[in-house]
Amino acid sequence: MNRMWLIAWHEYAMRVLKKGFLLAVAALPVFVIAMVGLGAFIESTERDDRPLGYVDVAGALGDPRPPVAWARGPDDVGAARLVPMARFGSADEALAALRRGEIQAYYVLAPDYAQTRRVELYYLKAPGGNATRQFWSFLQVNQLGGLDPAVAERATAGSNLTVRWPEGTPGGAREFSPRTFLSNFLPMILAMANIYVLISTSSTLIEALVTEKENRTIEIMLTSVSTEQLVIGKVIGIVGMTLTLLAGWAALSVAAVWIGGQVFHLAILQNVRVDGGMALRMLVVAIPSLVLLSALVVALGITLSDAHEAQQTSGLFVLPSVAPFWFSMLIFQNPASPILTILTMVPLTALTMLALRLMLSAVPGWQVAASAAITALAAVGATWLAARAFRLGLLRYGKKLSLREIMGRSA
Repeated sequence: MNRMWLIAWHEYAMRVLKKGFLLAVAALPVFVIAMVGLGAFIESTERDDRPLGYVDVAGALGDPRPPVAWARGPDDVGAARLVPMARFGSADEALAALRRGEIQAYYVLAPDYAQTRRVELYYLKAPGGNATRQFWSFLQVNQLGGLDPAVAERATAGSNLTVRWPEGTPGGAREFSPRTFLSNFLPMILAMANIYVLISTSSTLIEALVTEKENRTIEIMLTSVSTEQLVIGKVIGIVGMTLTLLAGWAALSVAAVWIGGQVFHLAILQNVRVDGGMALRMLVVAIPSLVLLSALVVALGITLSDAHEAQQTSGLFVLPSVAPFWFSMLIFQNPASPILTILTMVPLTALTMLALRLMLSAVPGWQVAASAAITALAAVGATWLAARAFRLGLLRYGKKLSLREIMGRSA
């Protein structure tokens, strides 16, 4: 048993303690941070907190109420940053203030505003989007002067649609709203991360196993450990490497979300909440899926005869993972379709299909449990298959080992 863990640690350390692995960990979060930075840059170019002027030629506002915050969502902390409103007695006064740089722009309510609702905007440089949105909210609130101030502000705030599944529905309660946007997309993020891992690591791992077979490293290792210990150790090492990669991505992505929400005040990244139940459902299927794919990588690596062939066959692992996307239209129309339920139970498509369904609807708990159990059984079978392939292919250097031989010959 100790030797099995030594093999697992060797397999893990050989891949994790490398500069290339650190680059792989940083790749996805750097992309996320770049997108957050781009969003922050775009947001900053549209925002201008300098005072905004207005001239009420029509006398429509009378004694105006103060401006109200315009929020992009219920958790938009940037909404509290109000643009000061400066009232001018004439357009000439406002123009002079604009030229002195005291205001970023000014509005003029036309004399016939009550009939035409005509408002003119004057500026030297286009005002910030936050300022123009706030002015129109300010104008609307003051047009509702007969209402209670709180009611008037709520009437102009617009709507934030929240869709909820009731508790009694299959799979439990669900909520779709701006507040849960990232939480709803969490399953898809995990599925895409899994596909990225397959694409980036499967070829490398298979080539490494073929190389060990060619230079007879495996033969030397088997002088001190059993085939089962060797295979299980390698599977544990590969799974550990993958989990470390995903954990690194998660940590850096959380940091990017926090910076985007709290430092750059991006509304979509503020007060992000993660549905623990949804994350748990993904996790109970993701872990046996990782074990299954790692065991299949080991099994395929021992059956191949050279590294060139490994490059050509590594794509076999990616195809089942992306296959559920072919059913995207059906998922949107009927997430509870029997076809989709079956694909949720198929080990190689289970994780991606579950992610797609969880993103759009509730998935019954029994289906998640069944998918996890079937995938776990498949992982055990794949590990047995890999161990058998090792035993049968030890001395077959330069020759292929077929699946029929693995399944039909005695150990």
